[in-house]
Amino acid sequence: MNKLNRTNTAVGKPLSVEEVEVAPPRAREVHIKVAALASCSVGTGVCVIIGEVPAGSLLSFDPALLLSGRTWTGTLLGGWKARDSIPKLVTSYLERKINLDPLVTHVLPVAEVNKGLELLRAGKSIRSVLLF
Repeated sequence: MNKLNRTNTAVGKPLSVEEVEVAPPRAREVHIKVAALASCSVGTGVCVIIGEVPAGSLLSFDPALLLSGRTWTGTLLGGWKARDSIPKLVTSYLERKINLDPLVTHVLPVAEVNKGLELLRAGKSIRSVLLF
């Protein structure tokens, strides 16, 4: 990999032209996302944001980062479309074609939905299942 001749202070390591990877919990920090865009190559760089940012967050950045040819895109579900893909996932799970059980870290009654969100935001849960 070609290494850039600088270290991005937000990420805290030398950045490669091909890839910048930030693991939770820092990945949710808004300034990390802007720093990732800034680290992309002028003219050809692509920054892909995966996952969510904290509710109510606003991204503030210099528009020249995009006007200089960088591309910024993102995804919550890895490019899957919720309306089409989630029913297919449910069917595949019920037919035992895929095993999602190892990803479920908590099973909670629907009355504890807020607890499930707190666990997720605190990084203590991968996925919580709510029982109705």
